[in-house]
Parts: sequence; structure tokens; C-alpha cells
Amino acid sequence: MADFRKGKIAEGHEAMKLAAKAMKTTMFKWKPDLDEASQQYDKAGQCFKLGKDHKACISACQEAAKVHTETKDMHHAGRSLESAADAARDLKDYGLCKSLLKQASQLYLRGGIGDAASTALEKSGKELEKQGQYEEAADVFLAVADIYETDDKIRRMRVPLERAVGGFIKAKKLESAMETLKKQAVLFNQVQEQNNIDKNWLSRIIVQLAMGDFVAAEKLYDEAMGSPTGTSEEQYLADQMLDAYDEADQEALNAVTSNQTFAFLQNDVAVLARKLTAEGGTGRAAKKLEAMKVEDLPPVVNLPPPVVEGELAPIAPVMPVIAPAPTPAADTPAEPAADTPAEPAAPTDGAVAQEPAAATAAEDAGEDDEDDEDDLL
Repeated sequence: MADFRKGKIAEGHEAMKLAAKAMKTTMFKWKPDLDEASQQYDKAGQCFKLGKDHKACISACQEAAKVHTETKDMHHAGRSLESAADAARDLKDYGLCKSLLKQASQLYLRGGIGDAASTALEKSGKELEKQGQYEEAADVFLAVADIYETDDKIRRMRVPLERAVGGFIKAKKLESAMETLKKQAVLFNQVQEQNNIDKNWLSRIIVQLAMGDFVAAEKLYDEAMGSPTGTSEEQYLADQMLDAYDEADQEALNAVTSNQTFAFLQNDVAVLARKLTAEGGTGRAAKKLEAMKVEDLPPVVNLPPPVVEGELAPIAPVMPVIAPAPTPAADTPAEPAADTPAEPAAPTDGAVAQEPAAATAAEDAGEDDEDDEDDLL
């Protein structure tokens, strides 16, 4: 095995010499042979990797990436830097590993290869998690989610966002975890996953309680009541959890957070819920009781004033009833009069039928003429 490694290392050094020769220019060779140089650098990096010479492997792969970048081959440039990052990880130089993977993802993005860029960053994030650098790992996973969002692959954002939330919680950066949960809520609303939306509401309430902001937690609860989550099991458990927190009942709070529904939340959020302490003194119970009293009051009815013994009851004023004015007849043509004259209406008792004024005047004139003739005779 030792001879094999030595042979590969020697072969790698020979390839490095050939690559350097290909990059030189002479009187009759005005341009470097970039294709030949990139092939030799890639070969050297592979040989050093097999020979376990990690430092030489990093150097060869970085040179190969430079040459590939000059030829606009971003895919192979990124692959070379990923190989260098693997060698840095074997050397336990995690800072260099993270830096190389970040450079590789940037080259992939320049070449329009989003999937390869996200894969490189995910590898970097996982390495950072192994070293306990949770906040930096969470930032890397957020960058992965941004790449998926840019490429319109929103469903693939779920896993990196969950890992980002977990990283921020482990790093005790609860404000950043809250912002990531809000971004996660937007994702679940876009893909219309009501089950995950309900879990997200409960997760945000838990994080707010862990931050000690009961007012914000109760505000989130009220907002969730106005959504389809208001009738979910998660909302019922959130109500019980807020009540136990308000009453400083640690046993009740532990009983609520031990419910099986919490086991279906993200692992770090569920662990955070079990670590909550019931501080109490928020006044939530009094507000709920007052709201219940207001709801139980009977409707207001306008009753008449009581009647004192010996007095007459007040009489309600009677409003005169005014008959509606007759509506004018429609503009319809009048019917023709009948051939026979209509009989006059019979006068009623105690009433005298009235005649037209012209007929009465004629009768008076006739009586005056008869009186004059009698006087002459």
C-alpha cells in the first residue's frame, strides 16, 4: 500500500510539471494550452488524492479550478473546488473546507447550475453542524433555500429551512429562528399544506414563549383563531399551553407539551417546548373570564317604566293614522260613455240631493215672471 501511494504521489508531481509546461508561452507559442493544463491539473489532483497527500491535492485542484474558470467551464471548476474541499475536510481544516465549498457554489451559480450549487452548500452546512457551528450552518442552509426559491423549486425549500430553524435554536438565536419560521409559513401557504401550516403556528407560539414574550405568543394565537387553524388540534393545545403558562402551573404545562402532537413537530422545536417554564402573571385567565361574562349577558330590551301603586299607568301616545293620498290614475284612454243616461242616485236620509247651479237659477227666474203676470191682471 505504501508503494502504491508513493507511486501515485510521484505520478501527481509529474502531471503538475506537464501542466506548468502547458501554461508557459514561448517565441513560437504565444498562448498557453489551457485544455492540456486543465487535464494535467485534474490528473494530478486525482493522483494526490489516491496517494493521501491532501495538501498537494488541494493545491492541484485549486490550480485546475483557475484554468477551468479561464475557459468558462464553470461546472468543472466547481467540481475541482469540491475535490479540494474534500481534501481539506480530511485534513480537518473545516474553515478552508467551508470556504472552498462556498467558492464552488458561486462558480456553479455563475454557470447557471443551481442544483450543483445547492448540493455544495448543503455539504458545507452538514460539515459545520458536525463541528457544532450551528449558527453558521443555519446561514448556509438559508442560502440553499434562497437558491431553490430563485430556481422556482419552492417544495425543495422545506428541508433546508427546517435545518436552519434547528441550527438557530441550537445556537440559541431564537429571533433568527422566528424569522425562518415565518419564511417557512409562507412556503406552506404557497403549497397549500394545511397540516404543516397548523404545526408552524404552534411552533411559532412555542418559540415566542421560549423568548419570554407572552404578549406576542398570545397575539399569534389570536391570529391563528381567525384562520383554518382555529379548529385544529394544534390550536387547542396552544390554548392549554398558554393557560398553564399564565397560571404558573408547571405540571399542567409539562402535561400539555408531552402530548403526542408535539412529537410530530420539528425535533428541535419539540425539545424547546419541553424546556418551557411556566412563569405566570400574564392576566390571561382574567381576560378570558371577563370575555365570557360579556358573552353571557342577555340582550338589552326596552321595558316600560314600573307602575307605582295608586297611580295610573302612563298611556302611550296614540299617533293619528293618516290615510295615504290616492294615487293618480294611469294615463289610460277613458272608456266611451254609454248610450243610455245614467239614473241619478237616490238621496240618502237627512240629506238633500244637490242639483246643478245652472238649473236652480233657471227655476228662480221662471217664478219671478209668473209673479209679474199676476200683478198685471
